[in-house]
Amino acid sequence: MKRETIFKLISIGLGISITLLVVEFGLRYLAYANYHSLDEIGVDKRDPVNDPQTEKTLGEIIQLSTNNKIIYELIPNSTYQFKNVEVKTNSRGFRDKEYPAKKAKNTKRIIGLGDSIMFGWGVEEEECYLSQLEKMLNEEENDESDYEVINTGVPGYNSVMEIAVLENKMDLNQVDLVIINFIENDFDLPNFIRKKPPYDNFKQSFIRKQLFPESLDGWRGIDSRLHEAPFDTSGYYEKDPEDVPDIYKDMVGEKNYLMAMQKLKDLSEQHNFQLILLSNSLYKPRPKAVTDFAKNSNIPYLDVRESWWDCKVEFNNKPYKISDVDWHPNRYGHECNARILYKKVKEIL
Repeated sequence: MKRETIFKLISIGLGISITLLVVEFGLRYLAYANYHSLDEIGVDKRDPVNDPQTEKTLGEIIQLSTNNKIIYELIPNSTYQFKNVEVKTNSRGFRDKEYPAKKAKNTKRIIGLGDSIMFGWGVEEEECYLSQLEKMLNEEENDESDYEVINTGVPGYNSVMEIAVLENKMDLNQVDLVIINFIENDFDLPNFIRKKPPYDNFKQSFIRKQLFPESLDGWRGIDSRLHEAPFDTSGYYEKDPEDVPDIYKDMVGEKNYLMAMQKLKDLSEQHNFQLILLSNSLYKPRPKAVTDFAKNSNIPYLDVRESWWDCKVEFNNKPYKISDVDWHPNRYGHECNARILYKKVKEIL
């Protein structure tokens, strides 16, 4: 073989190798940037879950969000069994019916921000307190307004994520009132967090991963890009900013909760909507920082614990929670929440 031919082949081989190295490092940098970014990222979506007879786990019904502050979301346009009840999600991934982007004339729009309690863990959709609230408001004979009460609750969310949902998924100029739910785990990491891409592991080829992508259905049906968040020593999801992955340090703890709530307050003033802070656990003391913030910010604060005992008498001493091992409110607890909210909504809207 001629020397010139050998030189050409070597040059071509080097060119291909250099190109592959550039592409490999480019893909690794993109994975790094997406992981650390707080902006919108491009991600593939999971297929809708249409299996109304089969019980699903939380990991099977969520997908990675395009927003790193939201982290994960319910898979849209799905129907399945979850906690022994049928769950349907709309095109936006909310457990609710479809609502138009723009509210109709003479309509007041209420947005609910919350986690598993607001979502309606273990109760039928029509039993969720926001569904009951909407029904009660629209049945009021002396009120000519129509009401839309939109449930954005997702199990495992904390307040930082909930406010990110409002900011990124809602037209704030169409909102009249936001109800945000507080529960003790609002200081904690959510149930699932993103997996760190192996951009610093050179035993794996990112080019190969690009050419032959892995299934989005990982172990136990969980989105393969997510994994369960770490627990602290007390058995709850970690809440200390010093003990969570760096990208989540501004999402946990009391300080970051208060910063998120201040952002919500600022948004309400910028877009002229009202706020209600609802606390609906019967079992733990309320953090003073939460009640003080509501008081100092002139946000109406409703505590179901103060009203449940009146509700309980009306319900013939029925329990508030689903069972002895599941503290989520049952349909009676949800009805009590709806009644408390109805009175306050009628006062401020």
